[in-house]
Amino acid sequence: MKFIPIVKTPENEYLQDTSNIIDTLELAHPSRSVYPTSSKQKLVALLLELYGDEWVIFSKASRQLKL
Repeated sequence: MKFIPIVKTPENEYLQDTSNIIDTLELAHPSRSVYPTSSKQKLVALLLELYGDEWVIFSKASRQLKL
């Protein structure tokens, strides 16, 4: 991965990592969720986030290391 997402909040805090950014936004703005309203769709979104956040990076690294 060439870039790490970083967000600067109005309180001058810096958030990095997509999951942390999403979690912070969810807590700060509960009425405007980034997730779908359907529980099944939200589950799929969370699974895709987990896959993209952890396994895609691991998979790429393991190919580079020839594991």
